[in-house]
Amino acid sequence: MRGVSTIKSLLLLTYLRQPAVRYRSLSGAERSLLERMIRFSDNGAAGTLIARLGERRIESEARRIGLRHFELIHGFWGLSPTSARDQAHLFRTLDRTLPRRHRRFARTLFRTITAAQRWGVPRGAPSGWRAEFKGGWGYDTGKATHQGARLQNGKRVLGIGVTTFGSPGTAYGAATIEGVTRALLRPQPCRR
Repeated sequence: MRGVSTIKSLLLLTYLRQPAVRYRSLSGAERSLLERMIRFSDNGAAGTLIARLGERRIESEARRIGLRHFELIHGFWGLSPTSARDQAHLFRTLDRTLPRRHRRFARTLFRTITAAQRWGVPRGAPSGWRAEFKGGWGYDTGKATHQGARLQNGKRVLGIGVTTFGSPGTAYGAATIEGVTRALLRPQPCRR
């Protein structure tokens, strides 16, 4: 499955985990670049980070994090393959993979995605669940609408990844992700 903008979550982690970055404060320019990429899904910011990090570092970090299906497509990064499993794993393990110094900043970015992109998982999550997520879509073509998310309710933490392909449009894919989220988190009846 093509990753579209869900790759931006991996780019953020890769950047923050660099030895030259992980133990120091971020500059204002770094914070702005990362915020544009995650909160507003800015493709230019993602391209800048890919150029700075390099393909080898990004792919190596993906393997280190435990992403099994990711491979960066040079020049067409939005077509880089990923999977729902990879997205669920990435978000489920955020606290383990994010450097302690940058954990609050990164999780705040995932929690404060711009209102126009708050579809799917955050709309399907029941009351009491806090969503940190990143979505990707194929420019209203319906060819790809994906989301990876970390949902937390108290001490309970879930990683969710939902990928859709071939929908009539992005809104349909977003509604599908919302419905899958509702179904996954629907209270189950007690069995005797």
